[in-house]
Amino acid sequence: MRNRLSDIFQPELVTSEWPSFTFADGSYSPRLDIAVGPYALGSSSFEQEYDSLARRHSGLLGRLALAHGVNMREHGIPDETAPDVQLESANHNARCFLAVEIENKVSRKHLLGGAFNAAALGRYGVMVGFTPDKLKALARLRGYMDLLSRVGKPTINVSHLFVLSQPQFSGCVTGT
Repeated sequence: MRNRLSDIFQPELVTSEWPSFTFADGSYSPRLDIAVGPYALGSSSFEQEYDSLARRHSGLLGRLALAHGVNMREHGIPDETAPDVQLESANHNARCFLAVEIENKVSRKHLLGGAFNAAALGRYGVMVGFTPDKLKALARLRGYMDLLSRVGKPTINVSHLFVLSQPQFSGCVTGT
């Protein structure tokens, strides 16, 4: 998947196991499975660059949103949870343009951490369920987080978080 993203974005902007923060004191620093920069570290911000990337790659974002919508409907999650790929709904304090977490053999608690990190760190987050059961768990988790937001409970904004299967993600990236 990293190689496919490198075909779309500048290869130097696509990183595997990207450490989102570097703290000298040993604080927690999540590592995204795949991240697409530019990377906003420290107090830097790339909001305008991310806006430009979103416009340039609106086709990719649209494919991600369509595949995500299919998954949410197939798992009985209301359509209102489907992400809006408009710039207004995206993460404006992102650390990278795309934050991708690939989930295969992890617990549901790890799924929650991955979803949280993808949504918190990426202008757009992508959760890839490698197996049908992980895809279902991710769809339900995202639906739950969206429900919490809609009823005024504390949660993280997931309006820019896509849930896809591995074949869907590959297809979206290659345009097939």
